[in-house]
Amino acid sequence: MFIADSLKIWQKITEELGTPNQDFLSRVSEPARAYVMSQPVYKAKPWVELFPDNVFPPRGTYERPITTPRAGRDLLSKMLVIDPHYRISINQALEHEFVEWPDEVDTVTPPLSKYTGSTDGVQMSENEWK
Repeated sequence: MFIADSLKIWQKITEELGTPNQDFLSRVSEPARAYVMSQPVYKAKPWVELFPDNVFPPRGTYERPITTPRAGRDLLSKMLVIDPHYRISINQALEHEFVEWPDEVDTVTPPLSKYTGSTDGVQMSENEWK
């Protein structure tokens, strides 16, 4: 069941984003490469067709007016890349003109540490917290 679902998802992705290029295929396992090459070759759909203007929030929805749908499509086109070698990084995405953070602290706050079972000086097991 899981494999069949994964193959359906892969097919849907390639129907929308296009069949990956040979550079990508050269880096995947032989069974995966054989499967992809046995499927129809799809051309990527235009981003404006996948994400028309009306899927983006209207200008002025937030405190500051957001950038254009063109900027939103640009960010999505860099995020929705099958080949991770060419996909935008998290830091690059945060710097993209479409992303608006009201407070810089949100972008520089370190991640939370691993759960230790203690908060506010109270030590309990995970099950006790649940």
